[in-house]
Amino acid sequence: MEATKIHGTTDRSSGKPRRAIVGMVLFAGALSATAGSALAHHSFAMFDYSKTVTSDATVMGVQWSNPHVWIDFVGPDAGKKFGIEGPSPNILIRHGWKRSDVKPGDKIAVTYNPLKDGSPGGVMKSLKLADGRVLDGLPH
Repeated sequence: MEATKIHGTTDRSSGKPRRAIVGMVLFAGALSATAGSALAHHSFAMFDYSKTVTSDATVMGVQWSNPHVWIDFVGPDAGKKFGIEGPSPNILIRHGWKRSDVKPGDKIAVTYNPLKDGSPGGVMKSLKLADGRVLDGLPH
């Protein structure tokens, strides 16, 4: 197909350049929409890293899934329920954890950085199992 000149521009009737630009704009929009949520997800500003708490606890539940492992506990006073956030299962596996290491009903000592607002919970530093093994949490 022969292009014709119109006021110094080339007129192409195929529409391919326009579709490519629309595709790039849509891709850039999708990329920017997901980038914000990815950055927000990885904020650990809610935890007080100046404090470390160790508590004897009984495991109530384990959510071994991406993006973060969650372990729910009940404290020694049986009325204090709290949960701690850990890294992804992949990171825990690389640190020697197995999915079967922590199960509901296990008696453990949990070390964590608490939430800044005083709510029960925090981010995991380590767990000491009944058999004496210590499993590290987040690499700080």
